[in-house]
Amino acid sequence: MLADDYLPSASMSLLKLRSSLMAAARQFFLQAGYWEVTTPILSSEMVLDSWSDPFITTDAVTERPLFLQTSPEAHMKRLLAAGSGPIFQFSRGFRKGDFGPRHNPEFTLLEWYFPEGELTDQIQFVENFIRLFFSEATRLRIQTAPRTHDFSRPVSSGRLLPSTAFERLTYSAAFERFLGLAALDVPVAELIAKARQLQLDLPGLDEDDRDGWLNDLLVNAIEPRLGFDRPVVLMDYPASQAGLATTRPLYPAGPEVANRFELYIDGVELCNGYHELTDPVELAHRAQTHARLREKAGLPPINPPQRLMSAMAANFPSATGVSLGFDRLVMLALGTSTIADVMSFAWDRA
Repeated sequence: MLADDYLPSASMSLLKLRSSLMAAARQFFLQAGYWEVTTPILSSEMVLDSWSDPFITTDAVTERPLFLQTSPEAHMKRLLAAGSGPIFQFSRGFRKGDFGPRHNPEFTLLEWYFPEGELTDQIQFVENFIRLFFSEATRLRIQTAPRTHDFSRPVSSGRLLPSTAFERLTYSAAFERFLGLAALDVPVAELIAKARQLQLDLPGLDEDDRDGWLNDLLVNAIEPRLGFDRPVVLMDYPASQAGLATTRPLYPAGPEVANRFELYIDGVELCNGYHELTDPVELAHRAQTHARLREKAGLPPINPPQRLMSAMAANFPSATGVSLGFDRLVMLALGTSTIADVMSFAWDRA
């Protein structure tokens, strides 16, 4: 162990800036008519996720498994069903095995839900929030910068956003632009050929795993190129990648796409937004699909979230929701290179 291993991962000045930015974000949501909630991070149920490997412990009394939550999604949706109205939360999330410049096994999520809203309205709300957040980061950096007599040197203010509107790019258009592929209907053999051409041939991917090859190409060949000229909202994912979003035909008699979007800045994925699924029967069907994918990948089984299904069956409103990686947002807004730069104690010092 190093002699200074007790020290924080981030400087005290950046931690104070993070605190001020969290306060500004909280005020933004309160002024927009949301109220703040707190939900469990340890639960006997977990939101559906094919690939996240959760931390699991055991209740000493009942010996039932308990999951550290990868997201507060299921509990917040149960609040929606109980009539909460617009809600937001700063929550701790946990995902086993995630560690790197943009990942930490324990991280901070900012998540929010708005009943009766449209996805296009939520996308605009996200843009408004991100602009406010970056503007506040710039103001705080300038305000707190050390005073020197060398006024010729500009004050570092982090990443500045252009004044032009965020680009809205469909999943299919992104594949066409960067890879020359029609993602929604291209044969899987062409996806494999492109991945091998780009030397992205991942071991363990079956040759009939269409979504696996699509994701391989998206993560390694498209995402790193998104959001440099201006932030990019990637939307209309394949219906097979809907998660807990609703779906619709892209055009009459066309392929189904998910009412889902993700935001990218400087090649970094910041948030994931849905027009939320409300059908408990469809939720049960997707739970079975997730279970098969997890079993095939050798991941621990996760039972369907029965309480969320009950909430959907009882009184779940049409809603939109967004989950945002707060550590990544602070990293980008303050112009640092890793999320450890804006966390008090990253995993290797925790």
